[in-house]
Amino acid sequence: MSSPGVYLFLGPETGEKNQVTTDLLQEFRATHGGGVDEFTFYGFEDSIDKLVETARSGSLFSSGTFIIFRGIEQVRLGEKGGVFDRYLKTPSPDCLIVLQSDEVSTSKYPTLKRLSELLPEKNKKIYWEMYESKRLGWITSYIRNRGGSMSPEAAELFLELVENNSQDMARECDKLLLLHGEGREITLEDIEHYIFHSKEENAYTIFGYLAEKDLVRSLEGLQKVFSGGEGQGIPLMAGLVRQFRTLGALKSRIPRGMPSIDLLKTMGVTFKRSQGVYQAAFQKYSAGEVARVVRLAGKYEFALREFRGAWHQRLLELFMYQTVVRGGRGELLGTDGPGSLEGSLEPDSLGFFGLSGVGGR
Repeated sequence: MSSPGVYLFLGPETGEKNQVTTDLLQEFRATHGGGVDEFTFYGFEDSIDKLVETARSGSLFSSGTFIIFRGIEQVRLGEKGGVFDRYLKTPSPDCLIVLQSDEVSTSKYPTLKRLSELLPEKNKKIYWEMYESKRLGWITSYIRNRGGSMSPEAAELFLELVENNSQDMARECDKLLLLHGEGREITLEDIEHYIFHSKEENAYTIFGYLAEKDLVRSLEGLQKVFSGGEGQGIPLMAGLVRQFRTLGALKSRIPRGMPSIDLLKTMGVTFKRSQGVYQAAFQKYSAGEVARVVRLAGKYEFALREFRGAWHQRLLELFMYQTVVRGGRGELLGTDGPGSLEGSLEPDSLGFFGLSGVGGR
């Protein structure tokens, strides 16, 4: 991959994908004497025309141009034989372009399908999520190599908070190491402190708001989660699903009344803060409501994996509304027929998004 050209890197494994992109940049710099102009474009605001214009224009002061285009699935390539097709026939010898997408399916996105057809196999690669069986070993090894250690129980809980890509896992590990320093094992209690006192919103803090049926704080927490950019929806929803399923299992054992601390511990709810959250949820939700929310949460988790990241915050807002206000009533189906979710997510004339089951009885 040392020659100039155009590369297409797909998949959710952001860390490895970015590392390969960095390696390409270093190789490119080495062949151009270090004098390289760097540009980063984004699918939600830039166009293919801008990409090609930048690639063709070159620079008076540098010997090469390096371009990263993130979220390439969001743009349109235009007609066959158009500006990008012509560029690929005679690419600039002093320009290297890396097109990136977190998606893996080329068939769902016309742009990715076209690019897959246009580019040679050696210039394309999908970076898949790390296998769950390898994540625990990866995180404990990462912390150990930086002078720290973490108990297996703490690592398993911590991994529930972190998206399954090495970049996010490394960033959160660095935060933990900075908080606890070197030479001391990070324990379950340390992770609980990290979850509830780091001043960051996550699946556990937001579940606490939902447990109180506090829609305003739930939505505010969600907004803070997404203020860091896309890619937060899937791990957040997975954490909420797990906690609502635990609540459902508790409700099935004790439909009325309050669960004992011993029962909470047997269900894996070991922290005092978490125990208080589940007890609050017991008072706010009936057994029927919990069953409906669990069913609905599973559908939303699937939807988040099917649709691009730009929809994720809106989907989670709708889930929170249906959970808090409607007690889990509603369906994750558009009004245009079964499975027509994306059509139902288009804004109306007033700019509001709708989903069947949000309004009505």
